[in-house]
Order: sequence, then structure tokens, then C-alpha cells
Amino acid sequence: MCKKLMYAVAVAAMYLLNSCGVMPTSIDEQEYCSLNLSARISQSSALAKIAQTTWDSLVVRITASDMTPIRKSSPASSSIGIVALTLPNIPAGSNRMIEAWTIDKTGRMVHKAESVTRNFAPNEVVTVALALTPACGSLYLQIADVPTSVDSVFAKFECASTGESWQARVARLAKLSISLDKIPDRTQGVLTVQAVDTAGATLYSANPVTLTFHADSLQTVPLAFTTTPSAFSLALNLQQPGATVGMGSMAGSVDTSESGALIITELMYMANDSEYVEIYNPSSSDTTISRMVLDIDGDTLLFSSLTVPAKDHLVIGRKKLAWTDVANAKLDLSSTNGNWVTLKSSDGKIIDRVAFAVKVNGLEWPNISSGKKSICLDSLAYGAEENNFGRNWHVAESAIDPATIQYGTPGRMGK
Repeated sequence: MCKKLMYAVAVAAMYLLNSCGVMPTSIDEQEYCSLNLSARISQSSALAKIAQTTWDSLVVRITASDMTPIRKSSPASSSIGIVALTLPNIPAGSNRMIEAWTIDKTGRMVHKAESVTRNFAPNEVVTVALALTPACGSLYLQIADVPTSVDSVFAKFECASTGESWQARVARLAKLSISLDKIPDRTQGVLTVQAVDTAGATLYSANPVTLTFHADSLQTVPLAFTTTPSAFSLALNLQQPGATVGMGSMAGSVDTSESGALIITELMYMANDSEYVEIYNPSSSDTTISRMVLDIDGDTLLFSSLTVPAKDHLVIGRKKLAWTDVANAKLDLSSTNGNWVTLKSSDGKIIDRVAFAVKVNGLEWPNISSGKKSICLDSLAYGAEENNFGRNWHVAESAIDPATIQYGTPGRMGK
């Protein structure tokens, strides 16, 4: 009877230790256990592919006053939102503190999680789920109408307390973008931007702006550029996790206010006669505009007595097709750098504006590699503020007509 009991205990001990991934070699090893950890890394599906602030490893550390600290590093791709791993051979005991964070190749922390404390019983498998939030992010600038007299544009964000700075210089393009990456969350600093000529002389200079960089929220700050004799203003939008989009023009001042009475929700570009702009009415009543202006990079298209039904769409096309409500042959969305599409009322006030980039993935806009495919605003981001962010758009996957090679959801087809 005693031998049977001893055999049963031995089998049970072997089963428990095998569940921890450890085969016992001595009685002492029965005081160890394992941790199954699942870490959710905050990001969006669009950001996962194109974010400038990237990471490549997940680090987990377990500490307690009566044990030697355990630290494990595991690969964690920027395109994966959840990482799971198991840590065996953790000494059993109480008050085991579990910490996790992500790092890049230089060792800089990119995400962090609130630490948790758990008790580990002998031979136990403890499961813990942690949510990692951004610890740093990117600051993006997007500038249009850069004059040919400019050779390059220089941007710098400098921490007021430590003197650490993030800076970049890019060659002149009519529409250009600048990315300052891996700025720690809550960094207080000064942002400056300058445009210089080939001799290094400053042609445009921004008044220094003091701001606190937030890696996990949206924020808008004004930035004014001056030169002689003209000036322009630039608005910066901080977007999670730590991306900033700046919009402005060196040709003059820019009004960044948007009423949002109508919203641009879909764009078919670089598609010749199939190009279109889809507009949505978020109101519970029909909206009629006696004289509406569609401005594309400074070229104006005039439309009279347009009515957009309540909670419905209106599609303006380059050519009258089955899915377009009105058409204008001057509708041109063929720029290889993207377009600034602005919807205005008859009094010149901006209803909505979208400045989208083409093949500039640092700004998080979807990249259409080939074919006639539209970009669509995500249904949960229908708003005049939300559609300014490239991460809230995606490439259409549905065919407009089975007989065509065009993809999109224009108008009522998008319901």
C-alpha cells in the first residue's frame, strides 16, 4: 500500500513539472514554476506596417527580494500586436514583480507596461496578460507649396531640460515630409523648422514653439512661418502613438479650421477618367450647398445646388459613371506626390480638407502599388479631424463592378 502511494505521488509530481516545461532531477526543483505571459503592444493595423518608430524585442523581467532577477528577451516584430512567451524555472514564492517593455536595436525603450505582482506556488503555471503602451513615438511634418528657391528644409525638436535633440534635413520637393523619430513620451521641448537655399541662407523660419510631446494622444498646436514679404501658418497634429502631422503652405497663410458639415470619405486617385471624391453627410437632415467649391492643389471646381442626403454619400467624378452623382473633367488627382483636396462653401469657408500622400509611407498613408484602387476612410473615423490622419485610411478591397478592374466603395455601394 505504501509503495502504491509513493508511486502515485511520483507520477503526479512528474506531471506537474512537465506542465512547467521542466523534468525534475532533484527534490529542490519541485519548488520552481513557470510564467505564461501575453503582451499586447498598442498599435494600429496601418501603423504596424509603416511606423517610423519601430521595435524588435520584448523584454520581461521578474524580481523579488528572495531570488536572483530573471530577465528574458524575445523577438517582437513591429507588425505583430500580441507577443506570447513562457518563462520556466521561476523560483516559487510571493511578491514576484513582473515587468515588460519593448526596445529597438539600440536598446531604447519604445513601449512599457505597468508592473504587476504575483505569488508563485510550487509547480504552478501562472498566466499574466500585460498591455504595453507607447513610451516614445514620431513627429511628422508635411509641407506643401515649397518654392523652387528653397534647397532643403531642416526640422529640430530639442528637449528643454536635457538638451537632447531630434533633427532631420530633407531636400526640397513641392510637397515634402520630415520625420523625427523615437521621441520619449512627455518630452518637453522646442520645435523649429527652417527652409534654406543652396548657400545655406534661411528663406523661411518658424517661430520656436514650446510643446510637450505625447506618445499616446492626439493634440494640435499652431506653428507660424515668416519670410519677406509673405508668411504661412502650419498646424501640427499629434496622433497615437506619438505621430505628428503638420500641414502648411509656403505660398501664404493657411486656414486649418474645418467645419465638418460634410466629410471626405473616399478618394480614387491616379486612375485617369475613373478618379472620384466621395463626400459623406453626417447630419440627420439633408445638406444643400448652393455653390460648392472643390479645391485640388489650388485648382477650383465649381458645383451649383448640390444636395447630400442625410447619413449618405455623394460622389464627384472626373467622368460620369454609374457610380458618380456629378462629374467634372477638371477633377485631377494624378499627382505622384499626392493631393490637397479641400471642400469649401460659397463664402470660402473650409468644410473639410484631406492632404494625402502617395508613396510616402512615413506619413502612414496607404500605398497603392498598382491598379485602380481607391483609399477609404475607416468607418469608425468619420470626422473632419480623423480623416487628416493616414492611419485611418485603407486600400479598397471590393470590386466596384465585377466586369471592371477597379476597386472601391463609392456612394451607396459603400453601405
